[in-house]
Amino acid sequence: MRKLLLLFFVFLSFGQSIFAQDESVNFRHGRLKNGLTYYIRRTASSPGRADFYLVQNVGALMEEEEQNGLAHVLEHMAFHATDNFPEGVPAFLKRHGISNFNAYTGHDETVYNVNNVPTASKSLVDSCILILRDWSGFLKLYPEEMEIERQVIQEERRAGMDLATRLQTRANFFIYNGSKYATHDVIGSVEVLQNFTAEQVRNYYKDFYRSDLQAVIILGDINVEEVEAEVKRLFIPISRRENPKPRLVYDISDSPEPQYYKLIDKDVPTNGMVLMKRFRKNPVNSLRDMLREDLMREFYNKIMRDHLAECMESNDLAFLDASIGIFDIVRDYEGLNMMVSSLPGQEIEALEQLMEQMVRVHQTVITTEKLRAMASGYLKRLEQFKLQKDKFPNNMYLQMYQNNFLLGYPISEFKQNIDTTEAILNSLTAEDFKKWIARWFDDDRNWIYIMQGNNADYPFPAEEQISAVMRSARDWTFGSGEEREKLSSDGVLVDFEISAGKIVKEKALKPIGAVEWTLSNGAKVFFKYTDHNKGMFNVLLGSRGGRSLLPAEDLPSADAMVALFLKSGLYKYGTRELNALVQEHSINLDISLEETSESINCTSTTRDADFAFQFLHLVVEKARFDKAAFDKYVYVNKLMLAHSRKTTDDTINDVLRDLRMVKSPRLWVRDVRYYEAMDYEKMVRVFKERYQNASDFS
Repeated sequence: MRKLLLLFFVFLSFGQSIFAQDESVNFRHGRLKNGLTYYIRRTASSPGRADFYLVQNVGALMEEEEQNGLAHVLEHMAFHATDNFPEGVPAFLKRHGISNFNAYTGHDETVYNVNNVPTASKSLVDSCILILRDWSGFLKLYPEEMEIERQVIQEERRAGMDLATRLQTRANFFIYNGSKYATHDVIGSVEVLQNFTAEQVRNYYKDFYRSDLQAVIILGDINVEEVEAEVKRLFIPISRRENPKPRLVYDISDSPEPQYYKLIDKDVPTNGMVLMKRFRKNPVNSLRDMLREDLMREFYNKIMRDHLAECMESNDLAFLDASIGIFDIVRDYEGLNMMVSSLPGQEIEALEQLMEQMVRVHQTVITTEKLRAMASGYLKRLEQFKLQKDKFPNNMYLQMYQNNFLLGYPISEFKQNIDTTEAILNSLTAEDFKKWIARWFDDDRNWIYIMQGNNADYPFPAEEQISAVMRSARDWTFGSGEEREKLSSDGVLVDFEISAGKIVKEKALKPIGAVEWTLSNGAKVFFKYTDHNKGMFNVLLGSRGGRSLLPAEDLPSADAMVALFLKSGLYKYGTRELNALVQEHSINLDISLEETSESINCTSTTRDADFAFQFLHLVVEKARFDKAAFDKYVYVNKLMLAHSRKTTDDTINDVLRDLRMVKSPRLWVRDVRYYEAMDYEKMVRVFKERYQNASDFS
């Protein structure tokens, strides 16, 4: 899945012509006359190291029926003998201390990589470029080595058929509507894997391992001029293929009516419903199109996630768990994914309640005011990322260059990305979102209803019942929700006077360039300035003790404390109010209770420092744990436990646990007894004892 923030940090121009390149010392990009595309980038994130990639715009969809699975077989064969590495690429790399190399095959692409290569030796860098050249079309493909990989992949297929894979494989026919995406699932068919011939593998290889479908990407601490010259020296002599086999693009046809399917497997622990709506991605014709689509999806998923988390505080809901979001499916397609698990026999009631919340979000929660508040926090993070531009990780550039090569997405300058994003954020309205939502919400096409459980006789809702709820939901209307978003903190969370303490002792820690302060409340503070993440700061509060200081009977309550931390809000702010306040700022805070220590970790931007320290103060002094939220947590977990069944993996894990561990009252099994041992008063006491003694912390 593309990550929006990875697309912001590009400050390079893009040329379309053959041999086009930026004259910068940091970046070269071009296309050779034989069709091969290259991207060469000097980066500073890993001094003295570089990463090498060969990206191929071909995958399992290019296979003929008798080749089903052979794109993956061919990927394995690339690690056997090649023209310049007769012992195989791994043998050469391991002799030079390089162990980070791999490849993957997808529906539409195949990618090879060698990572973390020392660049002090030019000959080693040149050898890695030679590896990419050999992978591009100079494999030996000996039949005896294919027999080795036949056994390896058959075992890989067998071992990979866990519960999730079994369910996914069966669901794919409906998700992909019987298209080639469903029938060519990369791992291939058992029949082909058992019976393929060397000639069948070579046929796929000859058809599709060719320069016009390939890109070389090299990123790291390199001399881009020298690397570009070596790429040209090795790849220009490769001839362009005459009359190449077309690289087809495969579509998924529309389903006018919903498709309904029951996924029954003895290892499914609990019943649930998954409803998916497949739709084409909006075309990307510009940088603005690309960034706008990603922003809309990211904002939508966050708003929906936060809203459902607020809903889960209620005791009046029939659904025990639920999620809604927009996610990538395959190239050119994305989908709405809804998951809901309910009280037994209340699936329709749970679905109605979930759809009500979804429509409420569409109509009353997504307001222009809310979008402005989210944009404010987002723009603050952008300012911080500007300070990081010299240390962006290699995988950020890899993602961008792959998307450019495979999908035609633009490469653009860093400033242009920032300016375009700011323009989008400043103009985004609720009306824009309503149009975006209408694109996939307002019709019956391409819905997939999947009922998931372990009992074929369980009375799941019928297709007609589900469709009736979905259709009626589109006609529901709710009043304006503008009043929800009036809350604004102006950077102030603490509305009471705090008695200031003092630094009573100061000590320079010269070997590490830091300072140690002892505060009047007994806490020790170690401070060090670092420019590793410019514009950001981190506060880690740590103390010794942890779970080891708690009696065995309190451990379940301690686990509940960690699970419910911030789930009821903070201080006088409920979850809804806290979300509204925090969305304008950039802060990440979590707690940890380990066996021999406890900690609070807070990360934020310099611009939000005041807000972050107020938040941290309230976490320690004014933590909030609601009794109703605790009771629901215990009730729901006991209920789910009562209506679940052990899977094969559960049974194996139980046996392994008994073999590895000595029986002890401190080693709780998460059964009914475990949840019955949870106690609200103990939970609150554990937090106070472990986190509210400042003198115990550094």
